[in-house]
Amino acid sequence: MAGIAYTPPPGFAQAELMPGKTVRLRVVTPGYLSWAPGQHFLLQIPAISSFTTHPFTVASVCDSQSRDNSGRELVFFIRAKKGWTKDLWDLVANLSARGLKHPHGEKLPASYPTPHKGVLMRTRVDGPFGSAARAKWSEHSTVLLMVGGSGVSFGLSILEYICMSMAGRDGRALVLADGLAELAQ
Repeated sequence: MAGIAYTPPPGFAQAELMPGKTVRLRVVTPGYLSWAPGQHFLLQIPAISSFTTHPFTVASVCDSQSRDNSGRELVFFIRAKKGWTKDLWDLVANLSARGLKHPHGEKLPASYPTPHKGVLMRTRVDGPFGSAARAKWSEHSTVLLMVGGSGVSFGLSILEYICMSMAGRDGRALVLADGLAELAQ
């Protein structure tokens, strides 16, 4: 997920349209938040619904040693089906088609530029949830990941974690915080 130069402001998500009626949503949380590969979060986007949250598996790795915000960037791939996910797709497509960079009434912090691609939306994140933190992915000599459709998010976070571990990164630094450290040992 590294290499994307724009960082959305805390409290906002950058949403970009992708092929297959998929939205890539990138969120940098205001404070440090950690998660393990394969865990999920509840997202709430007020421009879609003021009260409804929706669960999504994170497709990125928590990297406490990253020198920039990319180590704490939550990346989600959300495929539009019906209901909330279709509303998200429609909102991003409508704003993009009209050349708008955020929904009406949402003010961006003055110090943050607007993104070159996609739109910004206020976003609240709750989590992480799920028990994927118990798996010790980097301890196995062989791992077979079988995923399909939007389930690729689960596999992407695990694959990124395994690749970083194989490159010599300490797996504990990739999932440290709030009780996850002992699970990664």
